[in-house]
Amino acid sequence: MRVLLSCLFLGCSLAVQAQFSLNPVPTNPAEPNRCVAASNRGLIQTDPGFLIRTSGLISGFDAYSCGLDWIQVEASQTWNYGLQLHASQVAGISSAQGGLFAVKKWKPFSLAMAMGYEMAFPGADYPRYSLLHTNFQLSVPLQHWQFAAKLILQVPLQHEQASLKALDIGLHRQVNERTYLGLYTRQELQAPSVYFFSIQRSWQQKTFLELRINQQAHLGVGIQWMRKKTQIRLFLQYKPFHLSRWQNEILVA
Repeated sequence: MRVLLSCLFLGCSLAVQAQFSLNPVPTNPAEPNRCVAASNRGLIQTDPGFLIRTSGLISGFDAYSCGLDWIQVEASQTWNYGLQLHASQVAGISSAQGGLFAVKKWKPFSLAMAMGYEMAFPGADYPRYSLLHTNFQLSVPLQHWQFAAKLILQVPLQHEQASLKALDIGLHRQVNERTYLGLYTRQELQAPSVYFFSIQRSWQQKTFLELRINQQAHLGVGIQWMRKKTQIRLFLQYKPFHLSRWQNEILVA
């Protein structure tokens, strides 16, 4: 297992050379089966497995990333923990990241935490720099809604780099057996707040189609397909007069 993880991470680091500033597609932290981990997947997975993540810009090949999560599940299914590896690149700025995450479930609450270390390689003209990532997430079921709050902290190890403090707040509701509604926001200290609305529709619990929009009318469409113990999730985002992007997740349990 250690040899496999080492080979995959080394391959990502050499072939992809990592990314630093390709922000992930925002996700609702209160959506079921999502957690504080970098992939936002599997709040309480019922089976252990691997999660492969890729993302990039549709209009160019100078920004892309890939990652691997190794997920373990305790026999009681109240504990999840695992290892995360990530490598990416944007406009010649490369970075690599590794970390650990853990999820604990106390009925009816769920608490998740992730910690990681990231090093960026901007090139010969700029010095290398590194960050510590820490995420905490609390999920609480309400009468008709699922509520979650996720605190994101990025602490630079060099004084000239700025820190990041953000709070994601989400609400998720199952309208009927096949329709889900989501409302969520990201609050950052150094950037304007962003609000999102999403609606998700399922067919026979095997295929999900998702429509997502923020307050600036930027649209995103996602589809998720499940086959036995494998789940594939693809998300496309369109921003007028901006670079559009894609994000993909493949979960193999």
